[in-house]
Amino acid sequence: TARPACWRESLLTSALPAPLLVAFLYISETASGLAVALAAGLLLVLAAGNLSRRGLERTLAKERSRARVDALTSAPNRYALAEALKGEQARIRRGGRPAALCFLDLDRFKTVNDTYGYAAGDALLVDLYERLRAELRASDRVFRWGGEEFVVLAPQVEQSELADVAERLRLLV
Repeated sequence: TARPACWRESLLTSALPAPLLVAFLYISETASGLAVALAAGLLLVLAAGNLSRRGLERTLAKERSRARVDALTSAPNRYALAEALKGEQARIRRGGRPAALCFLDLDRFKTVNDTYGYAAGDALLVDLYERLRAELRASDRVFRWGGEEFVVLAPQVEQSELADVAERLRLLV
C-alpha cells in the first residue's frame, strides 16, 4: 500500500540521521499501518533528540567561548591566555623565534574610579584594550588579566627587541 507523500516529506525535513531515514522508508513500504505508525513515532522521537543534542552542543560551544572573553572589554581573558601560551610554546619548540610576554598594570587606576566613577574607569579599560589592539602588530594578542591589568603576547620577538616592544607598550598606555 502506498503511504501519503507527506509522511516522507515531513521525515526528510526533520533532520533524521540517514540510516534511520532509510529504515523508515523501508518499513513504510513493507509493514502494516500500525508498525509504520510505531516506527514513525520512534523515528520522530529520535530526530527530536538529535535536534535537541545539536542545540545543546551549540549552546555549550557558545558558553565555552564566552568563558574565555572578558565581559567588559571583550578582550580574551586569562583562560584564553593559558591556551595561547600552550600554542606559542609548541610553536617555539618546533623551531620558531621566541616570544615576548608583557604585563601591563595601569598606575593610579583606583584614583580614576574614585574621582570620576566606575563608569569612567570601565570606559578607560575598554579604550585601552581597543588602542592596544589597533596599534600592535596583527600577530600580537592582548589579554585582560583582571582589574586594570593586561597581558600582551607578542610572537617572534628576539631578546634584543624586548626593550623596544616594552617602550612602545608604555607609550601606548
